[in-house]
Amino acid sequence: MKPVQRFKTLAVLGLLAFSCVHTCVLANMRAPRVIAQGSSSALYPHPTIKALSETLALQCTLTACNVTATYWLTSDKQHDAHLTFVMPDAVPISAHVNQLSVNAQVQAFGPSRIEEQKMLAEIAKANYSSAQTSLHQAQFIAPLRAGTNQIEVRYEQKLYAIESGLGYFREGQFDYTMRYEVWPLKEWVLAPNFALTFTATFTPSETPSPWHENSGPVQTMRCMAVQSIESVKNLPGNYYNSNAVFNAQTLPQRLLCVLADQNLAKHRPESFKDMGPNP
Repeated sequence: MKPVQRFKTLAVLGLLAFSCVHTCVLANMRAPRVIAQGSSSALYPHPTIKALSETLALQCTLTACNVTATYWLTSDKQHDAHLTFVMPDAVPISAHVNQLSVNAQVQAFGPSRIEEQKMLAEIAKANYSSAQTSLHQAQFIAPLRAGTNQIEVRYEQKLYAIESGLGYFREGQFDYTMRYEVWPLKEWVLAPNFALTFTATFTPSETPSPWHENSGPVQTMRCMAVQSIESVKNLPGNYYNSNAVFNAQTLPQRLLCVLADQNLAKHRPESFKDMGPNP
């Protein structure tokens, strides 16, 4: 075979090989992974009780958030109140009324409110492989005394995960979302000086290398108050902490915390434009 003809043959074979690799990779490239989880929520309103305040504390990793919601409520009389809130999964609940433990039960239920139906539709749309068909509801009986009462609930909430940045020869990176529905508080009878105090802390599993002091955080968190798709506000804090106080007039529809196994500030600087310096 002549050299020129041999070169042409090799070139054609090379192009065919590249075409095959590209086509095979394209054909076999998987879709981004999505692990859909629902929301938890504030306590649903009770007609005979007034809400004085709520303190919501999140302690998060990239796996889950430990949630502690503490309420101060006032009742005109001593009675047993049936209280309810939404859960994403049937996970164990720790519930205390005036520091006394009460039994809490979690069960699946069909959504009846518009907000619940929207939550369920979003989960089903996002999680193609195993769409969740029901929400869960935590219920407990609170033996209230006349006057001021403290109610505390604790549970672990798994995070909604979605993969991004997936390439032919590159694994994607995950964003994890903790979602807490605040809108039930708006249906309570609220005290004039009602306040929702929110704090979130993130403990990353990876930290910056000591050899690259200017590389910035490897894993990051940002928290937001959401009124609507058009109204989303970053909350004060830094990459590992966030906090805010809301009154009856400024309560959002929900609170979101996005955690990532990447530096969100580097890849999405617009998400951090209102936030403080690195810790």
